Parts: sequence; structure tokens; C-alpha cells
Amino acid sequence: MLYGTGKLNGVKDAFLRGAGVGAVSSGLRNIGEALWPEEMPKGRGAAGAGLPGHAGRDPRGKCGSPDPFDLAETLGNRKISQGGAGYGGGFSLGGFLKDVAIGGIVGGLGSAAFYGAGRAVDALKRHVAGRGVRYREGRIVDPLEVTYDMRLNPEEYAYAVANKYGMNLRGSGQRISITFDPYHTKGPGVSRKNNPTKIVLGPQALISEEELARTISHELNHARSWLKGGWAPENTARAAENALGDFINGGR
Repeated sequence: MLYGTGKLNGVKDAFLRGAGVGAVSSGLRNIGEALWPEEMPKGRGAAGAGLPGHAGRDPRGKCGSPDPFDLAETLGNRKISQGGAGYGGGFSLGGFLKDVAIGGIVGGLGSAAFYGAGRAVDALKRHVAGRGVRYREGRIVDPLEVTYDMRLNPEEYAYAVANKYGMNLRGSGQRISITFDPYHTKGPGVSRKNNPTKIVLGPQALISEEELARTISHELNHARSWLKGGWAPENTARAAENALGDFINGGR
């Protein structure tokens, strides 16, 4: 629950998530060793194994005894250990904080290492896939993680894709907007001379992220040509689209 199942946004995110899990696990183990020293397996790491009840004892089954989860009462009757972190010596705030800090650092570094290894494996997969198609090195661009909101709002999805590939939606000092028309069926998209600051996308543009990116690039080239007051040749728009497609597939 602490680590979560969402996509990791870089090594820093991986470290922070791992640090949170490691700190909490170490803190719980420290408290467990102070409360139930006879039940805690010795020589184990601070990964969470050996928490209260791990060895088969359920302290809640002792009717009439003080509440084992009342830390104020239970810890107050224990002698503070001179050594610090549990192991039958009682609870020590210093030892607790030390264990939490060490657990956080170790957990963060471990998580970051696994994240880096995963990225390396992904890079190798893309490298092999790219060479299998083009016989040259290149990195295939991973598609966006499309959210539910993007599915409901194709324009939001289109702007996210344009931003991902660094498309500057401007021409001759004017902003170029993107709209979605579900009834546009004559190709994936269009830009018109009488309204050059507007790119219209149809359902065909949403077949894939690559198709959407290529369509925006193609129509953006046309729109800029219209805004300059000239013609919008198909060959230059097609060249811009193909260049982006080549980049997406690891060719550039």
C-alpha cells in the first residue's frame, strides 16, 4: 500500500517510495522487538518479517491482560535499553529513530537500484526491437499512459501528445488550436486556408499515438504555410510527418 502500483516517475520517485516502505517496516520491527522480544526471530533484517505475531503468538488472545497495542501503558512499564534498538532491551527512542533512518536509506537505495535495472532491461528490449526492423541503433519511443480523462476528451490527449514531442503550436506569431470532430471522416485530420489557426482531428487520428502525432505534425505544417500567406504543399507536410514517425520508431 505504501509503495503503490502507479508508474514510477524517475529514480527519485523510486527512491522516495522505497524509503517510505523501508522506514515504516524498520519502525514496526523495532517496536515489535521492544513489545514482544521473546517472539521476534533474531538476526533478521528490518524488512518487516518478524512483526508481532510472526512466530505464531497472537497477543490479542490473552484475555484480562493489558492491551498490547496501548503503547503508552506497555512501553511505560519497560526498562529503556542502553543498546538502543529492541532485541529484548525495551524501547529506545534513539534506537527507533536510528532504525527508521537506516531502513529508509536501505529501502530507498534498493528501490532505486531495481528501477535502474528495469530501465536498463527496457532499453535493451527497444534496442533489439529497433535493430530487428532497421538494422541500426535507435530507441523506440514509449507511448503515453493514456488516462481515462484523455479517452473522454480527445483534445486533451492530442495536446498531451503534441507537448510530448515538442510541437510548437504556433505559426507567424499566432496560436494554433486543436479540436476534435467525430464526424470528420475524410482522413485523420485537416487544416484549412480560411481558418489556418485551427487543426481539426477525426476519429482516424486516434488509432494510435503514432498516428495522432503524425497527423498533428502534418496539419501543423499546413497551418504554418497558410499563415505565411502561401500555399500548403503536400510534400513538405508529408516529409515532416515521416520524419516524426521515423523518430518515434527509433530511426533518428
